[in-house]
Amino acid sequence: MDTTQELLSQVAPLVIQWRRQLHQMAELSGCENETAAYITAELKKMPGISISYPCKTGVVGTLKGNNTNSACAFRADIDALPIEEETGLSFASKHSGVMHACGHDGNAAMVLGAAWVLSHMQEQRGREIRFIFEPGEETPPGFSSEIVASGSIDGVEALYAVHVDAFTPVRHIRACAGHAMAANARFTIEITGDGGHAAFPHQCIDTVYISSMIVGQLQSIPAHIMDPIQPCVITVTSLRSNTEAYNVIPSKVTIKGTVRCLQDDQLDTIVFMVKKMAIRIAQTYSADATFSSEKGYGSLYNDPLLCKKVQNAVSKLYGEGSFIKDVPVMGGEAFSVYSKYVPVCYIKVGTMVETGTPYPHHHCKFDMNEKGLLAGVSLMVDLAEKR
Repeated sequence: MDTTQELLSQVAPLVIQWRRQLHQMAELSGCENETAAYITAELKKMPGISISYPCKTGVVGTLKGNNTNSACAFRADIDALPIEEETGLSFASKHSGVMHACGHDGNAAMVLGAAWVLSHMQEQRGREIRFIFEPGEETPPGFSSEIVASGSIDGVEALYAVHVDAFTPVRHIRACAGHAMAANARFTIEITGDGGHAAFPHQCIDTVYISSMIVGQLQSIPAHIMDPIQPCVITVTSLRSNTEAYNVIPSKVTIKGTVRCLQDDQLDTIVFMVKKMAIRIAQTYSADATFSSEKGYGSLYNDPLLCKKVQNAVSKLYGEGSFIKDVPVMGGEAFSVYSKYVPVCYIKVGTMVETGTPYPHHHCKFDMNEKGLLAGVSLMVDLAEKR
């Protein structure tokens, strides 16, 4: 067994230990104080790794190389979600209403594993390797822009993110070359008018009916106004009035939702279309409408050459068919910020449970197959060794 394989065997139980400890200390975006302290303590045990703090609760470990002008980096997000855990795990979150329901505990454990193996290798290293533990990914704007501003990715030739995936089998890995995840924005529409008695809608302005018209007509934007080969999703997620009485037409209804598309330059156009359509429909029925929006993350573009490198590495490690060419998804990711500055590749590591139901990410019963974590560690070690 060669040195790398020996080190991977040694780190395997540590990765599971780290994941379970991190799972218990789940903390919300920007509040990852205990998590950051724990990651720092573990990095300090690894030979040759220096530690810096690029932002609030963010941690970067750096393993120096002979060439200070060249570096590769691996990123894990570390925040949890405001979800009450219902997994029944012995190491369930100790913080009520907060859970690692997206798998960031597994992501951080994998990057810690790669740092441990690479720091224990004896040979001279050509380039610098950085291990970025990013807070606040679940809550835009997050901290990725601050990490960039800190200089933590200066000189990086390749930046990889690893993320566990609930529906990919163990020892299988996905990546999507090109546009992989969506740019997104959230919007709020308020419809106001003279409310009244439910028996006499003709005597007032029916804000609920008007709101329902807006919700339905918004779907005409991706269906009939946008280019059909350019993915676009408009989803209304909340429709709430200022009264819950059965016999009252409310004077105000608030609509909330999101807009998502794969091209950054289309996002503003789509948001404007939503605004214009909502205001015009409200005016048609003599109601008033106000509109506000807030951008989330931009689109994530995976460098095709890095994706090819990942494909080759996965095929070598686990055989043909173990790499899955992924397709774009309409979720958003803070990792997209880095793709504007350096070549990046977002990698999904298979951690599908062997028995029972594979609950999706952000579910109160989400769990992962911990056997899959070592595959992510092995891949990162292999990628770090190759220019």
